[in-house]
Amino acid sequence: MTGWVILVDQPKDLPNAETPHKVITTSEYLARPRLFDMGRPKLVNLARSYAYQSKGYYASLLAEARGHRVVPTVETMLELREAKLYEHALPELEDLIRTTGFFRNKAKSIQGAARVVTEEFGGKVPQTMEEILTLPGVARKTGNVVLGSWYGIAVGVVVDTHVMRLSRRLELTRETAPEKVERDLIKIIPPDRWIAFSHELIHHGRQICVARKPRCVDCTLEKICNSADKTWSSH
Repeated sequence: MTGWVILVDQPKDLPNAETPHKVITTSEYLARPRLFDMGRPKLVNLARSYAYQSKGYYASLLAEARGHRVVPTVETMLELREAKLYEHALPELEDLIRTTGFFRNKAKSIQGAARVVTEEFGGKVPQTMEEILTLPGVARKTGNVVLGSWYGIAVGVVVDTHVMRLSRRLELTRETAPEKVERDLIKIIPPDRWIAFSHELIHHGRQICVARKPRCVDCTLEKICNSADKTWSSH
């Protein structure tokens, strides 16, 4: 398989416009990941866009949205891919990401990162955590996302709100700071599972172990979960 695989959370998120890339749902990918990994296609989650061509970092910044709204169409992502983001006026960038929340700070980070990537790294997003952390607006979560989901380099575990919540719920950690949670996780998760582990927990947190009312009766991990707020229990 060549080209990109566009990954969306729900069938309703499938783009209406035609696209030259294959579009699948998260469930389809998780059911048969090897099928779609042949030839190392580029995975793009339009609901939480972690990587997109060499502009994977910018897409990850755009992904900090509430719910499932970030960049609504493939066409918008393609436009961003071609854009010289560091030359954009801030109001223009702000309009592009206004629905994500905290859009003014994010626009500054996008512009600053685009300038650093262009001037310091020859237009290519760096491939080491040390270098990627020099980009404005980047912490370890974004670094792990870009290195893992785009470059396939596992240097740690992505800790977002879902990973944090489920890791504590499953008693994998007692920590509340992302850096400390990551340190606990990499002690018990095999390195070859670091990238997939965060994607699996994020998907599980969205579809089954939802924050407000977890669907414990449908959960394959229910038997090893001792959380006090379970909605159903077999033990």
